[in-house]
Amino acid sequence: MKKNSAFLFTILPFMISLVALLILRLNSDISLQLFDSFFWGFLIPLINFTAGYFFNRAGLQKSDKLFLALVLGGLVFRMFLTLVLIIIVLKFLNVSMYSFIFTVFISYIYFLIIEIINLSGKKPNT
Repeated sequence: MKKNSAFLFTILPFMISLVALLILRLNSDISLQLFDSFFWGFLIPLINFTAGYFFNRAGLQKSDKLFLALVLGGLVFRMFLTLVLIIIVLKFLNVSMYSFIFTVFISYIYFLIIEIINLSGKKPNT
């Protein structure tokens, strides 16, 4: 995947969604609770994707054993990080639970597809 298309498919939809949410919030079309639900629902999978990108990038430059250790270790780390962040948001922030969970789910699936596309396009250095 080319660098420009990777940017277009990963960051640009997130930024468009964020700008749309800000415009809706500034026009008072959505409540602060719903805005927070969507914002955190987009941000947590983005953090997960960013961490995965760095783990995968570091792993692709290593041997096969180190690649598996970095990717699978990173996967476990990202899973627990995402779980902790979701619990913190649901417990301590005033978010709409259904909107938040739905946004996290859709964003997570989207970033997972992008991550698979990025990994499948890489060629090993052997």
